[in-house]
Amino acid sequence: MTSNIDYVKDIRTEEETINNINKYNRQENINFIKFRELLLKFNFKLGKFVRRGQILSDINTLQQGEVNPDFKLIINNKEINLEIKHSKRDLKSFYLKQAQVDKYMNYDNIYILFIMDCFENPSFSIIKPHEIINNEISTPAFMGFKDCYKVYRRDFKWFKFDSSNGYLKKYLENRLDIK
Repeated sequence: MTSNIDYVKDIRTEEETINNINKYNRQENINFIKFRELLLKFNFKLGKFVRRGQILSDINTLQQGEVNPDFKLIINNKEINLEIKHSKRDLKSFYLKQAQVDKYMNYDNIYILFIMDCFENPSFSIIKPHEIINNEISTPAFMGFKDCYKVYRRDFKWFKFDSSNGYLKKYLENRLDIK
């Protein structure tokens, strides 16, 4: 049986995997704050939020393939489970582990905040896991010794965190099913 860190890593070494997790968790927090600030700019009513998700202690306690969405928050009186995923800007497609995406469906109101180029000039899109699972926006693939869903950058609308147009507000309302 492989360890949980083996499940998380792909072609990286264990040390590289742990360093990347720490690096990206710090950036996840920064980008989540940017996302909250964007929601406030559009006058969404925000309640409390809880940071959960993949910190190193979670990796040791979760069973392989289990998920614990990164954040639970309240937007306009609706509880939202939010998973944050990252990629490099220059990628045309992304791979999401099938076991994780499938388990997202165990949560109500779960969304993936997908952030491209999370360190330099981040842009984001919101993905509904059922769209991936139902192959509306994905194709089955295999990557890093794991079954995955392959999704393409072109299939999403991408926004900057500092955007302030009305179209983005409507997009957020529609994608998060909040009014």
